[in-house]
Amino acid sequence: MAVTAAGASTPTTTEPTEPPKATATPSPAANRTAAATAGRPTPGSSTPAPLDVAEADGGTRVHVRVGQQLKLTLPPEFVQVTISDRARVRLASVSGGFPTGSQQKAVLVALAPGEATVASSTDAVCLHTTPPCALPQRSWTLAVSIDR
Repeated sequence: MAVTAAGASTPTTTEPTEPPKATATPSPAANRTAAATAGRPTPGSSTPAPLDVAEADGGTRVHVRVGQQLKLTLPPEFVQVTISDRARVRLASVSGGFPTGSQQKAVLVALAPGEATVASSTDAVCLHTTPPCALPQRSWTLAVSIDR
């Protein structure tokens, strides 16, 4: 099931019958996706609505269009996200995340058709002390497919 920005559930399909829309693979953690208004353009614009993604969407693939924004929110213990292909996805803004103690909020923009991976991992002050703590770390990745 996909969840729209308004919170309504819609069934997802495996065989698209029309051009790709902004959708995400269901997250195993919360059985939700980051689909924002099913990829429909915002009123008065030809660019689809921003796609909201969060920690629960880690390990999934989202489909966006060139020019579309990804609005990412991660818990404070995650370091600033990295992008595998900055020619395809640009980090437009970022705030928070480790070591600020505040939630990480980032806006990414799809620039060109293709594939990119957005990634982050957790960090903690105690990992940088002597001796370091044994706190387990978590990795987070999001595969991004960009269509025209």
